[in-house]
Amino acid sequence: LLVIKKHASPLGAFVHEDVICSTHASAYNSNAKSAHVSQAGKRFPKPELLQNLPLSHPASNIFEKIFDSSQILMQLAESSGTFSDPLPDGLICFALFGNDFLVSNQLDVKLCEVNSHPALGWGTMKDVTPKVFKRLIEDMLDIVVFGESEKSTRFRKLSIQVDKEND
Repeated sequence: LLVIKKHASPLGAFVHEDVICSTHASAYNSNAKSAHVSQAGKRFPKPELLQNLPLSHPASNIFEKIFDSSQILMQLAESSGTFSDPLPDGLICFALFGNDFLVSNQLDVKLCEVNSHPALGWGTMKDVTPKVFKRLIEDMLDIVVFGESEKSTRFRKLSIQVDKEND
């Protein structure tokens, strides 16, 4: 999740199409370390890109649910008023977050946590091909430096609409 704020512009947020997933054969248990992505390859398959899952895989088409959950998250963040103050002219502030989701057998998507310092190619993500992280950083810099409409990226923009009357 890329979040960007420019001067007096509204908050911008984007979800990258390269969603890294790890599949497990057992139910998630927060007390069982074996279910964490860091255990991938030991007892469970290594992480892979969502778009590389076979179409027959039940989770192969959950990107829209992940996108919708990210949209709700950003609407909550924007409605808090935290990002309402304009930045000084010429200043751009951005952050890249790693959102972890749990997907049930019924394909319900739940936000598990938001990582302010996502592992990019090391630690829990060491088994993910480096080209994924290269594309992510290139796309992020394209948006931050050139703006969202200057160059096509693999980020998809969230529409953050907050009902000001109910704040």
